[in-house]
Amino acid sequence: MRRLIRLSALLTVLGVFAISASVAQGASRDGIKTFYKSVNPLAMSDCPSATGPTWESYMCAWQGNEWGGALSYWLQSNTGCHNHAGNPNLRSFWNRTPYNVRIGGWGVLGPGYGLQMPANEPITGELCWPA
Repeated sequence: MRRLIRLSALLTVLGVFAISASVAQGASRDGIKTFYKSVNPLAMSDCPSATGPTWESYMCAWQGNEWGGALSYWLQSNTGCHNHAGNPNLRSFWNRTPYNVRIGGWGVLGPGYGLQMPANEPITGELCWPA
C-alpha cells in the first residue's frame, strides 16, 4: 500500500512538472512580461515553410496576439536588419531560421521559438539576424 501511495505521489509531482513545462516560459524586458509559446497551428500554415533547393526557412512576425493579424516574413538568407514599416506594431513572432534573431528593443529569440508580447507592448524596432 505504501508503494502505491509513493507511486501516486510521484506521478502527481511528475504531472505537475509536465503541466508547468507545457505552460509558457516567462521572460522579462524592462519589467514587461513576455511569453515563449507553442505557435498556433493555424499560424503555422500562414508562415511559409522551407523552400527551394537549399530548403531555407523564414522569420515570421504578426501584428496581433496569438499569431494573428497582418503577417510579415523574411527568408533566412536575407540576413541583416529588417524594418517592418508596413506592419509597424508586431506582437507575435516565430523564428523558423537556424539563426538567433534580435527582436528590436526586446532581446534575442532562438531558432524554432515563438514569442508573444503583451497586447499593449508591440515591437517597433528592427528584426536582425544573425544576432
